[in-house]
Amino acid sequence: MQGRFTIITILALGALVGELHWLIKPQPTENDIAQVSSIWSLVRYSDKHKDDPFLLLGVDADEKPSQVADFLEKYGVHYAVAIDAGQVERAYGVAAFPTTVLIGADGRIQFYHSGALANADVALDMFLSSNRRIMESGKSITEEAYLKQVEAVGAPFHGVAEAKTKALLLDDRGRRIAALMDCPCGCDKLIAACTCHTAAKIKTELAQRNFKNRTDADIIKELDRKYCMAGM
Repeated sequence: MQGRFTIITILALGALVGELHWLIKPQPTENDIAQVSSIWSLVRYSDKHKDDPFLLLGVDADEKPSQVADFLEKYGVHYAVAIDAGQVERAYGVAAFPTTVLIGADGRIQFYHSGALANADVALDMFLSSNRRIMESGKSITEEAYLKQVEAVGAPFHGVAEAKTKALLLDDRGRRIAALMDCPCGCDKLIAACTCHTAAKIKTELAQRNFKNRTDADIIKELDRKYCMAGM
């Protein structure tokens, strides 16, 4: 922990081996492509910043080592991957695969993203800079201090709820769209009221993306098309 920060991506790699042969599949779904693209985005980011002080760790959600190994070989994933029996998934409150979590050099969760990470450079570069400053100022946490912090809060990982709340903090426009848009999951609720995985992904996107001068109607149309079949 001391002198670096950690990016953890929680996945279901073994399941993807059987489902995501989209390189040869005639009609891959958008969700297929998004999940594999998210993994490759992190692989490229890791390669680009191999000399920078961070650890990229994949955590697979309780699958057979042989399945995970097949996926890593097939898709060229060369960062470290551990297999979780459920503890990490529960501790981080995982609602969708992949989920990406960044633990800063200060020992706090600085970034929490549920769903595919389309562009790791855009999502993570600001944290690379801010964590460099933490380390250069001598304020990075030691491993011993981090473990004491975890023990003190009575949970295996600190700051998950705070980070998830921040990730879903909508501005006025985001709240307006969430109050207008029907959830694509098939229920009769609006995004603002629905608690399904699809609604969580849409709220996260509304909180984090810059839609610039596009109309609310255009944004709703794009999100509905993107998530109509995702996570169902």
